[in-house]
Amino acid sequence: MEDSTENKKRSGIDQGGYVRQITELGLIVAEQEKVIARLEESWKTFRLVEDSMHDVIRLIDQEGFIRYASPSHMKVLGYAPETLLGKPLSDMIHPEDRETVKAFHARNQDTSAVDKMDYRLRHADGHYLWFEMTSHFVSVNEAGITGYVVCERDISERKQTDEALQQSENRYRAIFETTGSATLIINEEGTVILANHEAQELTGYSKEELEGGKKWQMFVHPEDLPRIEEYNRLRSADPAKAPRRYEFRMIDSLGREKYILNTVARIPGTALTISSSMDITDLKTAESSLRESEQKYRLLIEKANDAILIAQDGFIKFLNQKATSLMGYSDDDMTRIKFTEMIHPDDRQMVLERHRRRSQGESPPSLYQFRVITKSQNELVVEMNAIQITWEGKPAVLCFLRDITADKKIEERLMHVQKMEAIGTLAGGIAHDFNNLLMGIQGHASLMLLEIDPSHPHRERLKSIEEQIRSGANLTRQLLSIASGGEYSVRPADLNAVIEKTISMFARARKEVTIFKKFAADLWTVEVDQGQIEQVLLNIFVNAWQAMPKEGELYLVTQNMVLDDDFVIPYHLKSGRYVRLSITDTGVGMDERTKARIFEPFFTTKEIGRGTGLGLASAYGIIKSHGGFIEVTSEKNLGTTFRIYLPASSKQVQKEETPSVGLKKGKGTVLIVDDEKLNIAVTADMLEVLGYKVISAGSGQEAVYRYNEMKEEICLVILDMVMPGMGGGETFDTLKDINPEIKVILTSGYSLDGQAKGIMSRGCSAFLQKPFSINNLSQKLRQVLDEA
Repeated sequence: MEDSTENKKRSGIDQGGYVRQITELGLIVAEQEKVIARLEESWKTFRLVEDSMHDVIRLIDQEGFIRYASPSHMKVLGYAPETLLGKPLSDMIHPEDRETVKAFHARNQDTSAVDKMDYRLRHADGHYLWFEMTSHFVSVNEAGITGYVVCERDISERKQTDEALQQSENRYRAIFETTGSATLIINEEGTVILANHEAQELTGYSKEELEGGKKWQMFVHPEDLPRIEEYNRLRSADPAKAPRRYEFRMIDSLGREKYILNTVARIPGTALTISSSMDITDLKTAESSLRESEQKYRLLIEKANDAILIAQDGFIKFLNQKATSLMGYSDDDMTRIKFTEMIHPDDRQMVLERHRRRSQGESPPSLYQFRVITKSQNELVVEMNAIQITWEGKPAVLCFLRDITADKKIEERLMHVQKMEAIGTLAGGIAHDFNNLLMGIQGHASLMLLEIDPSHPHRERLKSIEEQIRSGANLTRQLLSIASGGEYSVRPADLNAVIEKTISMFARARKEVTIFKKFAADLWTVEVDQGQIEQVLLNIFVNAWQAMPKEGELYLVTQNMVLDDDFVIPYHLKSGRYVRLSITDTGVGMDERTKARIFEPFFTTKEIGRGTGLGLASAYGIIKSHGGFIEVTSEKNLGTTFRIYLPASSKQVQKEETPSVGLKKGKGTVLIVDDEKLNIAVTADMLEVLGYKVISAGSGQEAVYRYNEMKEEICLVILDMVMPGMGGGETFDTLKDINPEIKVILTSGYSLDGQAKGIMSRGCSAFLQKPFSINNLSQKLRQVLDEA
């Protein structure tokens, strides 16, 4: 019973549980059916979306094979999706994009990020389309595939649009950059956002500086800024009332002021303004110059230092005041006279030939010189610059004439100075060689006179030889004066006193000449060799006397002068204080040709045998060597004036010393250095007569060797200045290095000037001019040896 009851209970429980299970199972099935229904609905929706979408979707495994392709492949790319499954995607990718896509997928795999890129896919018909691809890496999906879910959108039209826009922008950029004006794009705040190359050139700022936040106001001159800002306000309020084009002054990066013509316009559909600027500085300058020329050109033309005229058809059509004053004619006369009639007859053909060549299109030099004849028949040298122009519609010549008569005279003086320097160099060389010849004759004659009995019949002949030697030496002295002046003993002197002494000697012999003197009482001191200045004066006095055959007058005037650079430059001298002596005669005068040659050696107007032509030449050389110069003015039948200029000195006048006379003997060893064997021999003979022991050397090198060998015995060296190889200067310096206290007498066929002066200034004891006598030699030896 209990079992039965228990079974019934158990049976009731089981039945109730089963029912519940059946019920729960039914609920589950019903829920599953709902889910399936929803899935089927979702799938239908997905398929509907998939079929209607224009984007393509595909699944690609890691090897690049297509595992899924959306139906949209057919309408977008022309491929049936099932035909793509299992095929490599690379077959569809444009060859140029394959590596880029591969790298793109590899990058997405590393980052597990969604990224985008553009690339090209081949359509089924063979052409390529641009797609924007979004790719997402999937490690393992439900199908067990590891790869990429790719969604692609056809952007070919957009690409074409972008390319068209890029081409349009490139064209715009090319126009923007190559326009001939400086162009800026400016935003609402006035900031430059774009600037072309011309804008950089105009402002002086780089593109980076201009587009880096600069405002347009910074370029405008402060005085013009309010006006430009007012234009902008008007443009904002009423564009029709504001000028689109205006001028202003700009300040560039270097602070330079420029004139600008500016054009502004609003870019349609934007708040941007385009500003186009042109530099009109040159134009404004030209306009300003034109306005000024309209007001002032007459003043400039009239006050010009050059004569300005316009010649047309042979007559003068326009001229300035300088042209009339230059030629001496009135304005009316100048316009009535043919221009060629004012040209010197000898130059007329040359001027006409140049004009003809210029008129025919040739290019002869526009600047040239010729002579003109003034109304008063004066001859002037002018320099003309001729320019072919058009005047009142017809060909004409614009001429600028400058009077260079004074310049030509200075040029002639300079050329004369240079010619005299060249002649002087030649004369000095001749004198040097001749003095060396005279030295041998003089030495032997002196020795023979010492040894010959006073009653011997040859004594007078020897005395005559010595007299001829002195004449020859005097002739070479004049030649040396032409070369360098031969300054032997320069000391401060009163030029008035020197003139008085010389004129008294001249007046005693030339009583037919009346002399008038006007000497400055406060005449400045000059440093001169009085003997040479006396020679200059005597030469000029004699020349004046010869120019007055019967009788005449001689005027002597001294005065102090301060000369400027313009006056002394042609003579290569310094400006400053000078003493001037004017010597004027009333003789026959000279023509220009004679006057140009009077200072040339051997030039003379006397007949053959009546003069050497060295007097005025030596005078010129002596004055030049004293740092002065000579001017000459003369006219035929109106006399001649010589003006001698000597530099003034601040030293006190010294009295002239009287030289001692007589033969002085001595003792000691003397070294003679000379490359002429005859000079060595005759000098050695004279020294031995005077009691000295002699050592000789034929060159500078031998002299140094001899002196080193016997310097303890040698008391004095007689050194020739001009020798081949080691010259006198180098020899002296070497001997001086060996013995700073050495006593040296320098000898030369040249005078004490130039190189000799340099050696003397370095400590040489004395100078002895060749040819010298035994008496001269003895005096100079004792003078040097007796010095402490």
